[in-house]
Amino acid sequence: MERAREVGVRKTLGSGRGQLILQFLLEATVLNFFAALIAITLVQVCAPFLEGYAGAAFLPSLRWHTGVYVLWFGALVALGTVASGAYPAFVLSGFRPAQVLKGLWRGGKQGLSLRRLLVVLQFTTSVVLLGGTFTIFQQIRYMRQAPLGIDVDRNIVLQAPRILDSLAQQRRVTFFDQLSRNPHVESVAQAGGMPGIGFNYGNALFRFDDSEKEYPTEVQVTEVDHRFFEHFSLPLLAGEAFIEKPIKDYSRIIINATTAERMGFATPEEAIGQKVLANFSGEPVEVMGVVADYHHQSLHNAIQGIVFHYYPDAGRYAIKVKPEYYTLTEMETVLGSIQSQYDESFPGNPFDYTFLDDRFANLYAEDQRLGSITAAFAGLAVLIGCLGLLGLAAYMALQRTKEVGIRKVLGASGAQIFLLLSQEFLRLVGVAVLLAMPLLFAFNRVWLAEFPFRGPFSILPYLLPALLVGLFAWATVSYQTWQAARANPSKALRSE
Repeated sequence: MERAREVGVRKTLGSGRGQLILQFLLEATVLNFFAALIAITLVQVCAPFLEGYAGAAFLPSLRWHTGVYVLWFGALVALGTVASGAYPAFVLSGFRPAQVLKGLWRGGKQGLSLRRLLVVLQFTTSVVLLGGTFTIFQQIRYMRQAPLGIDVDRNIVLQAPRILDSLAQQRRVTFFDQLSRNPHVESVAQAGGMPGIGFNYGNALFRFDDSEKEYPTEVQVTEVDHRFFEHFSLPLLAGEAFIEKPIKDYSRIIINATTAERMGFATPEEAIGQKVLANFSGEPVEVMGVVADYHHQSLHNAIQGIVFHYYPDAGRYAIKVKPEYYTLTEMETVLGSIQSQYDESFPGNPFDYTFLDDRFANLYAEDQRLGSITAAFAGLAVLIGCLGLLGLAAYMALQRTKEVGIRKVLGASGAQIFLLLSQEFLRLVGVAVLLAMPLLFAFNRVWLAEFPFRGPFSILPYLLPALLVGLFAWATVSYQTWQAARANPSKALRSE
């Protein structure tokens, strides 16, 4: 409105339309030049923090002597100039000065409709991003809190020594004997394919009841010692666990319930004593036990068929620390005592360790980063939407100044005027929420389809974004509409 009056004054003083177009485009060019300069500078300054936040390097380093970046900068300024300067340059410059100066111009309905459409689109995007963020974090929380079927808490995992000599077996026995007397240690076990880390290798089992019938079953194989199942509180459903032996034994295996089911056994007990063929053994092997299913990896993966065979020299050691010592204050002492025993038993080998609960938590790090990035974009979308709504509120309040004045003269209260002006904006937000719901549902359905284990359906990812966006929108327009409602009607009507 103010720029329209400025155009009217300038045209009255003799300015031509071409001069006005040039003025508006030059103003837009200068504004976009400095805006782009500040934006790129902020991007470069914030790039290390953004990459750390996202967990990936996605911003190239800008070098101003490189022509391609100067070209991109120029294109950015030109695009911004056209987007922000075209309307005032070609529309405002065509107004008739007499209409503008007499206050007869009120703006086109098309421009107002476009503003409303943009506000609806902005808030639709905000609701979808906010709802998607809630869904992502809700699924992450479910996966982290879901029972694994195996106890991985308080476990320190060591890499078995890589530098071996003729006394390697004796050194291993000595190390475990020392750990059994360590006051900080509750129990120890060995495994090649440690939970949260992976398996030793994939394989196939063939069940045969006679020479004419075979049932291949894809499985993952992990090498364990006789303490593995008790150490990780993994219950046997049928059969028995391994007993301690000095050498590996591939003649008898333990399988999980999924393997037994896929091989066609009706119950875990039916699998006990059955002979199967496996690629890791040239002879038929006997199923000696069936353990309950558990999540060997993250809940991104379905439970797989698993085969355990006995191997006393498996590649990793799991050490469970007593609860009273598994604290930040005691951990340095605990690690120091274990390392001294390790160094004594395996001189020259690096002390390579990890915390098993941290390994499981890190399996969801990518999902956590996705949620954080989505949350950042959702916040940005809400901010942009509120700015657009604020501009629309100011524009419409200015357009309806005389209407508000007349209503107040006829007895309308400030609260009634406030509700009158606010309801249209809240209606726009309501339309945005209605448009966003099917889009949000589709996004949640597609994203959650990637997970074999999903949390229960919740209405919160749909309800909370709608409430938050409505609250932000109401707070945004409240000040502007209240100011318009409290305005003195004599000022609005003094020219009438």
